[in-house]
Amino acid sequence: MKAVRLNLFCFVLVVLLCGCQDYLDFTSPTGSARYAAGGGGFGTIQGQVYDTHTQRGIANARVVAAGVAAWSNGFGYFELPNVAAGSDSIRATKTGYHDGYGVVSVEPGTTIHYSIEMIPY
Repeated sequence: MKAVRLNLFCFVLVVLLCGCQDYLDFTSPTGSARYAAGGGGFGTIQGQVYDTHTQRGIANARVVAAGVAAWSNGFGYFELPNVAAGSDSIRATKTGYHDGYGVVSVEPGTTIHYSIEMIPY
């Protein structure tokens, strides 16, 4: 246990000395390594994952942006709360479909809407 504490202490010390603390969030439930420091804040991404051929929502697709993940509901809608402000990639995955990608820009305290299209195999 002492070795784990020492390693964590050394890691934190190196991060602080290198000025990398802007990208750490030790309290994130999703394990995100990204943190908006300096008052950057957080926002929310809402949207829908849909099939490009049928134009219908895709249920149970996994959506990830900035280390925050969620599953789409039965109609393909998803919500990613507490996403660090800034630009980042967003990705949706589901068996039977090619991954859907995009880039989102989140402003502090706002909710953006983003649709992700996925092409079936």
